[in-house]
Amino acid sequence: MLKQLISRFLLTAILSAAGASVVAGEKVELKHPFIWDHATEWGLAQFNFPVGLAKYRFESYRTGPVHTKKAAAINWKSHPRAWSFRTRIKESQTASTGASFASKFNTVIFGCGGGCVTGYLINRETGAVTDFPTMTMFFGKMDWVWESDSSLLVVAGYIGEDDVSYGINWEKLREEASHTEDANGNVSFIPLTFLKFNGKAFELVGQEKLDVSPPAVTR
Repeated sequence: MLKQLISRFLLTAILSAAGASVVAGEKVELKHPFIWDHATEWGLAQFNFPVGLAKYRFESYRTGPVHTKKAAAINWKSHPRAWSFRTRIKESQTASTGASFASKFNTVIFGCGGGCVTGYLINRETGAVTDFPTMTMFFGKMDWVWESDSSLLVVAGYIGEDDVSYGINWEKLREEASHTEDANGNVSFIPLTFLKFNGKAFELVGQEKLDVSPPAVTR
């Protein structure tokens, strides 16, 4: 399931394609058809990369060999809401053959309402349960990607349940994007947020604006 998820969300193509030579506003052709579910809807064949994007690479956050041994019993006391989602958590711990995030964590992701997903990380070595960020759509668009042996999480969309989360003023970002909204509800940029998991919680690494303005049409 994870492999399908990662192959479906090919944001890694962006990170590897950007490279150190990318400059602000440079057009970079995608090596894969499209990155997100909505890309076909957007009708984009290329994206504009901000200059800072080259700083964020999964390779910089490697966490060592992936845990493939039998997972530990779940510690239900490690999280106050874990028991409420015991079915999903149990399935993740028993069905997986190896860690899916940061080398030793299983991921449990599920819907929490219209255009909203949330979940948990389960430590395969200790059974401890930790919160996974809640993610919601940003003007109808949302996606995320990670690698099994990296502590970096990349999210396109809104993160958190408040207007300010991870030190980011989301209300200000929404207002800025709303000024660029066209008649079809499309905006000129999507926030790309980079989070690092420290073993207990996620920390902000940085954020960039991914310019998704349609390429100029030449006649």
